[in-house]
Amino acid sequence: MSIKQTVTIVLIMTLVAFVGIYVAYYAQPGLTEADAIAKVQQTDPQLQEYPSDSLPPKSIRTKSNGSGWLIQFVQEGSGVPIISAQCFSVDKRGIVTKRGSYDRVKDGEKMDLSFSDCQ
Repeated sequence: MSIKQTVTIVLIMTLVAFVGIYVAYYAQPGLTEADAIAKVQQTDPQLQEYPSDSLPPKSIRTKSNGSGWLIQFVQEGSGVPIISAQCFSVDKRGIVTKRGSYDRVKDGEKMDLSFSDCQ
């Protein structure tokens, strides 16, 4: 086998490897909102209680971003806007990352929370 043929084979194999990596990490079908919520709920059994209309109400807030979903699990109060919350991100591959939490007693009263860090 000549050097030219060897170089050609190596270049083709490299190109195939790059295409494989791209498909594996970037060209996957999008993660749905419901799938992202389910992924987070699998990480913590207490989050299975969300959403709920019983007192105190518990809601799930979501926001799509370019790399997946930002999700807030919020416990709402009666007369107090938010009692506590936990914030997560779920990337397109389904990897869950906790981004922060909020507790009214420790963090003070807030009307709204940032999706990025729950503050």
